[in-house]
Amino acid sequence: MLFRSDGRDPRAFNKLFERYKNPLYRYVLHLVRSPDDAADITQELWIKAHDGLCGGQYSAQEGASLKSWLYRIAHNAVIDHVRRKTIAVVGGTRARADDDTDAVADIPGGDDPESELSARALHRAYFKALASLTEQRRRAYLLQQDGDLTVKEIAASMGISYETAK
Repeated sequence: MLFRSDGRDPRAFNKLFERYKNPLYRYVLHLVRSPDDAADITQELWIKAHDGLCGGQYSAQEGASLKSWLYRIAHNAVIDHVRRKTIAVVGGTRARADDDTDAVADIPGGDDPESELSARALHRAYFKALASLTEQRRRAYLLQQDGDLTVKEIAASMGISYETAK
């Protein structure tokens, strides 16, 4: 997708937003596992993307696709969020950063308790498997799964070589 270098064409930005809003939200949600936090971070990343496009911070000549640039902004927005977020202390108990309660609570239950239990178990197993990956592998996996990025785009987004991204 070609984008005017000054980023001031509202129709072009709207097309960009419509194309990437859901994949970027899913990517962020997988990283933070909280729908509310993911919505806040996604809003923040779109503001940064708009400002970056208007300010000329994105240049297609630098080798990174617009898509990989957006995912880099998303990842950095998640890092900024984690740095700002304080661990809530309630009744002397700290909430763990890897607690998947919010994400599991959002699984639709339907009318069948067995199906709901099975879905919850599968969801927990998925997040446990994700948590067992190194940070770099988890990020590459999520970029491929949620962002549908190519290996080349993953490498550009993560600032690593093509061979490492494979």
